[in-house]
Amino acid sequence: MSIIRKLASQTAVYGLSSIFGRFLNYLLVPLYTYYFTAAEYGVVSEFYAYAGFFSVLLLFGFETGYFRFRDKEHTGPDIAYSTALMFVVLVNLGFFALILLVNTQLSAALNYANHPEYVLCFSLILIMDAIASIPFARLRAENKAFRFAGIKIIEIGVAVLLSLFFIIYCPKVYAADPESWVAPIYNPAIGIGYIFIANLMASGF
Repeated sequence: MSIIRKLASQTAVYGLSSIFGRFLNYLLVPLYTYYFTAAEYGVVSEFYAYAGFFSVLLLFGFETGYFRFRDKEHTGPDIAYSTALMFVVLVNLGFFALILLVNTQLSAALNYANHPEYVLCFSLILIMDAIASIPFARLRAENKAFRFAGIKIIEIGVAVLLSLFFIIYCPKVYAADPESWVAPIYNPAIGIGYIFIANLMASGF
């Protein structure tokens, strides 16, 4: 019975943290659609439509592999973890190198020739999330549900705060005084790109 109770409590923690995260992201949609046109926000929707495919591709199933082999006698949790993490890091470094080589052509093919930083930022978000998936898997395997949920919620909270900072606060300060302290970190021309920047910084954090 204690095992069932433990499983139920951990499932509740994972589930509630996921729901809370989705709720916070949902609250940002009215903010984005208020400050950006439908065409501008469509850029974000398009890129995140690719996320489902690339998040699987960049992991190569090593998250599942870690769970499968961590309890094997000939590997053990440490070897399984280090092997999975090393492989995912190397694959994603290779992916990033490829993106750097073809970024200009890829941005043009996606009709964002004037904003190659979109592709670069989004690629880095995918890479960081893919690499972080292995440590998150380890937290789940070690039954550290509260730490897992806490880190996830902090990441989402950082993304929300940075979005509010770049999209609401910085434009107001910059409009009042273009020479203010936000001038070195804020450029109105970036526009919708600050959504990617906020998410990138949150993933890095």
